[in-house]
Amino acid sequence: MGKEEVRFEAVVDVGPLAVCVVDNPVRDEALDWLTEVLRGEIRCVVPFSSVMGAHIVATSYLGADPGEVAYRLGLLVGVGEVLWFSDLSLNRVRRAFSLVERYGVDSWDGYLLTVMEDFDIHKIYTFDLEDFGKISSVKALLPISRKSFQKFMKWVKNRAIT
Repeated sequence: MGKEEVRFEAVVDVGPLAVCVVDNPVRDEALDWLTEVLRGEIRCVVPFSSVMGAHIVATSYLGADPGEVAYRLGLLVGVGEVLWFSDLSLNRVRRAFSLVERYGVDSWDGYLLTVMEDFDIHKIYTFDLEDFGKISSVKALLPISRKSFQKFMKWVKNRAIT
């Protein structure tokens, strides 16, 4: 009997991870989503770049303590029924920049698109609905309800880090 192939349904972007490790009004809902991901109920590829980026977003844009965020992300990495993905090869970087040119997205998003292409994945959990929404082959999914997302964005705006 052969080994069963595991199919992944989505890639995880930076924002959803950052929201899970920062105290904020929608954290509990985001953690419910993350629990489903870690249990394998939602089959996700999580690039290590998303984890690293979550630290930047959490500390630089959401005002969280860098040490606390590092601790929380350190506990998260490598656990659960997730494909923790680490390929940042020369070929992938070149492909990412090609996608940046094609779609007018940033380099992080271009990289995520290469991961999605390689795994034949068309969904991404993200807060970057605008950029990923430009790409017809990609379905951008919020890990929280739209109402909660609006609540989160209002919270971010009121906290504006300068």
